Amino acid sequence: TSDLLLDWNKRLLNGRFIYVSVPLSHQHIDRFKNILNETNETKNSLREINYVNDVLRIGVNTPLSTQEFARRLVSVSQIRKDTVSFDEITFNTLSLRWSWNNDND
Repeated sequence: TSDLLLDWNKRLLNGRFIYVSVPLSHQHIDRFKNILNETNETKNSLREINYVNDVLRIGVNTPLSTQEFARRLVSVSQIRKDTVSFDEITFNTLSLRWSWNNDND
């Protein structure tokens, strides 16, 4: 079990994927991807980008916990004067809603 724990800790230090899903219009995809990149400590970390039925789902490779990533999204939304609300937060998923109050991107 100690080998499994060491492997688990090593993978967490190298980052893990958090899957973020958010309903939004097609015109806001690039804006939201930029927000995710700005929020994360690892730049260019977006993978597995899918957009189906007006829902964007993105895998983010990050060293942050899901809760810390969510806290940072709240901070970014406050700075931008946008609004974010979370539908679900689990170990590796964030389901949220983003309201665009700032059109100055």
